[in-house]
Amino acid sequence: MMESQSGEEGHQSDEGLVHKVYADGFWMEKYEVTNKQFVIFLNNKGMRGSKNKPWFETKAEDSLSQITGGTGNFRVESGYEDYPVVNVSWYGADAFAKWLSKKTGHKFRLPTEAEWEYACRAGTTTPFYFGDTISTDQANYDGDYVYGSGRKGIDRKKTTRVGSFTANDFGLYDMGAALLKRL
Repeated sequence: MMESQSGEEGHQSDEGLVHKVYADGFWMEKYEVTNKQFVIFLNNKGMRGSKNKPWFETKAEDSLSQITGGTGNFRVESGYEDYPVVNVSWYGADAFAKWLSKKTGHKFRLPTEAEWEYACRAGTTTPFYFGDTISTDQANYDGDYVYGSGRKGIDRKKTTRVGSFTANDFGLYDMGAALLKRL
């Protein structure tokens, strides 16, 4: 089932009705793509996209990025190798998936919205795979924003190491806050 229930907190009038969708079998990675993985890709490609279709932003362009350097010499700030890469455009994500497919001989692609939501919810019918509300003990988000009967939490103001929070029932990590961002 896809979309939020009409009575669910944060439900938007343009979300449409909850509806059943079908997806063929697919696999998803256990964790997000890390800075280390993305830098290997960038340096292997020797480019960062085109002017009209840039792949990502460096630390110099966005303070949240943990990637520094330039074409052919990108690097990750020390200690952030196992953190998720941020500020990647669709073009960058698509180029990474194509590069990874070629490198491994296995087909990689971005999930459809329906596949992502199915994977995120992991068979649950609640707003989050861990229940009806969310806390900053379960996901990384600005804890000043309370959802449902939740409580205020912390705002880390940066990403957390991949796998920092409990996996969902499908064994996928760090899916909770991403769902929150959609609300």
